[in-house]
Amino acid sequence: MKRSSVHSLEPAIFIVDDDPAVRDSLQQLLEFIGFTVEAYGSGESFLEQASLPDRACVLLDLKLPGLNGLEVLETLAAQHSDVCVILITGHGDAATKARATRAGAAALLEKPLRDELLLSTILSVFEHRQECRGNDA
Repeated sequence: MKRSSVHSLEPAIFIVDDDPAVRDSLQQLLEFIGFTVEAYGSGESFLEQASLPDRACVLLDLKLPGLNGLEVLETLAAQHSDVCVILITGHGDAATKARATRAGAAALLEKPLRDELLLSTILSVFEHRQECRGNDA
């Protein structure tokens, strides 16, 4: 993965979605809230270009051309990445949720995303990660 412009001390959000309208609206919302955001249109470009800091959360669309969201999630898990991943989908089912959980997804959210639920989930993921790191110390 290449070097990213995201500073490693600030919380960062990485959006991976093939729909430019979804990427743009999520990026605008999250930057308005104060997050540093990087957006990618495919799983391949994300895996090739992103450099993930310690405090990162990935909003990962399940249905992507090429590598789908579960395959990207499983690739991150195989690389022993410590990043938090929230899968987003318009078509969630029990089998998908189980596979996502086994691969390490922090949450699975259904589209259309409600801003309040998305933000509370992101904050909860960061809070949980901080608690886990505090317990490890």
